[in-house]
Amino acid sequence: MFTKKRLLATLGIVIFMLGMIIGIAFIGITTWGNLEAYWFFPSRIATSGIRGLNCPVMMTPGETGVITLHVRNPHDFVIRPTVLSTISSGYYIDEAEFTKQNLVLDPGDSYIARWEFSEENAVYGQFVMARIESRTPYPTARLQGSCAIFVLDLPGVNSLLIMIVGGILCAALSLGGLYLWRKFHNEKLEANLHTTRGMFLLFVIVTIGIATSFLRIWMVSLVTLVAALVLLVSTLTLISYTSSGDTKASL
Repeated sequence: MFTKKRLLATLGIVIFMLGMIIGIAFIGITTWGNLEAYWFFPSRIATSGIRGLNCPVMMTPGETGVITLHVRNPHDFVIRPTVLSTISSGYYIDEAEFTKQNLVLDPGDSYIARWEFSEENAVYGQFVMARIESRTPYPTARLQGSCAIFVLDLPGVNSLLIMIVGGILCAALSLGGLYLWRKFHNEKLEANLHTTRGMFLLFVIVTIGIATSFLRIWMVSLVTLVAALVLLVSTLTLISYTSSGDTKASL
């Protein structure tokens, strides 16, 4: 028999899981894109990562995206870096636009290189992929970075607004669901304590995954994605067991 407290606790679980699914979906999309981008024109993969590369996370049709690279000279002598860019330019992954910029930077100087793109650059209509490389003669190493921008098929809707609303919705649902569950669940059942711990751990893992997705630390994002999926299934299984325990306890 469902009591009011049990109904509210169940509602808390449902709300919490909706928030977690939104977060996990975001991690999955960005991780998938970054994995694809890493192998985009692999013949130009360098040994060291590049700093100062900024890419948007997503875009919608009609928007103009911008990739920037902040190049600076930290040395006490003039450097002449060459910045190379490879950006997907069509439906197939082997279609790309190439650019080359030869720079001259005095000691302490910096330069911001930028590249614009649209949804027409997306591979298979899903991701715009980019590989940026900086080559400077000794002593600076050959550096490179890659990124993927997800194209969400919502023409006319601002992508930044979508991310803000999505982030607020994910946080509100997750925290609101946790609050309802903690306030109204049956504290007499030990399984409920394990469920609460699992929900907290899942929330922490998804939060880390979202943060590392924005920072393009895709290896950590991949680990958190796998951990979140495993923990999500485990928590749902435990909740199912808890529900049966609650039913028996109410009889």
